[in-house]
Amino acid sequence: MEFQIWMKRLRSFSRYNILLYAHFCLVICALFKLSLPFLTIVILFSAYLLIGVGGYLINDWYDQSSDEKAGKLNITTTLSANQFYLLLLLFWGFGLFFIFQISLVASYVLILQFLLLIAYSHPTIRLKEKGIVGLLVDSLYGHVVPVLMLLVVLSDFGQLPLFFQFCFLILNLFIGIRDILIHQLEDKQNDLKAGVKTFATEQGEKAQKLIKQVVLVTNYLLLFLVYYVLYIQFNVYSLIFTSLLTAIFIQQYKKHKQLERVCVFLSTWLLIGYFVKSEQFVFLLLIFHPYFIELTSRLIKTIYFDFFKLYVNVGLYYLFLVFGRDLKKKPLYEKKK
Repeated sequence: MEFQIWMKRLRSFSRYNILLYAHFCLVICALFKLSLPFLTIVILFSAYLLIGVGGYLINDWYDQSSDEKAGKLNITTTLSANQFYLLLLLFWGFGLFFIFQISLVASYVLILQFLLLIAYSHPTIRLKEKGIVGLLVDSLYGHVVPVLMLLVVLSDFGQLPLFFQFCFLILNLFIGIRDILIHQLEDKQNDLKAGVKTFATEQGEKAQKLIKQVVLVTNYLLLFLVYYVLYIQFNVYSLIFTSLLTAIFIQQYKKHKQLERVCVFLSTWLLIGYFVKSEQFVFLLLIFHPYFIELTSRLIKTIYFDFFKLYVNVGLYYLFLVFGRDLKKKPLYEKKK
C-alpha cells in the first residue's frame, strides 16, 4: 500500500511538475537559441526529481499527527527518525551535489529552497499554518525558487533578458498560489478534522473567490508574456500561436480555466519543429512525456467526436436535401419503439 501511494505521488509529480519544468526549459532554450549539453539536462532534472521527493518526505514526516487525526494514510509512520533523516540527507544531498556540478550560484538558490521547505513544515515555525504567508512560501519553494534555479543554470549558456526573467518568476508565483489554493480546498475537510489551520479553513468563501481571481491573473500574466515573446521573436509561427491562445483566452474568460495547459500543448508542437530543424534531437526527450501524449490523444478524440462527425452529418443532410429528401422529416431509418 505504501509503495502504491509513493508511486501515485511520483506519477503525479512527473505528469505535472516535471512536465512544466521541462517545458519551461525547452521554451527558454528555443527562444534564446541556447544549446545545453545532454549531461547538464540529465543532472538538472535528476536533481529536480530528488529535491521534489525529499520535499514530499519532509512534509509528510511533520504531518504525521494531523494525518492521523484526519484518518489519512501517512507512509512516513513506518520510518524511524534515523531512517527519515538518512533518506532526506540522501535525496537532498545528492540533489545539491548534482546542482553543484553545473552551477555554484544555483547551489545557493537550492539551499534557499531547503530552508523554505523546512520553515513550511517544521512544527517550530510551521509557516504552512500561517494563512497567506503559507500560500506564498508554498509557491516559492514549489515553483519560484526551482524556476530561479533553472534561469541561473541557463544563464550560463546565453544571455536572458532581465525583464523576461522577472515576468517569468512572477508568473510562476501566481501558478504556485493557484496550485496550493486548489490543494487546500480539496483537503479542507481533512484539515478541519485534524485542526490544521490553513488559508482555506480560515477564510472559507474568500478562498473560493480568491482562486478565481488568481486563475484570471495567471492567465493575464501568461498572455502578457506570450505577447512579449511575440515582440522579441516575431515570425509567422509565433503570430499564429499568439492568435490561437488569445482566441482561447477570450472564449474561456468566464470559465476561469487554466490557460497554461493549452499554452503548453500548443507550444509543444512548435518546439518539436524547432528542435528537429535545428538538429537538437536530445531536447525531444523532454517533449514526448506522458501528459503530452495524453493531451494529443484527447485532442484527436475531440476533433473526431466534436468536429468530424458533426461536419459529416451536416454535409450528408444538405447532400440529401439537394436530391429532394429532408432527413429531418424523412430519416433514412426509423427508431424502433
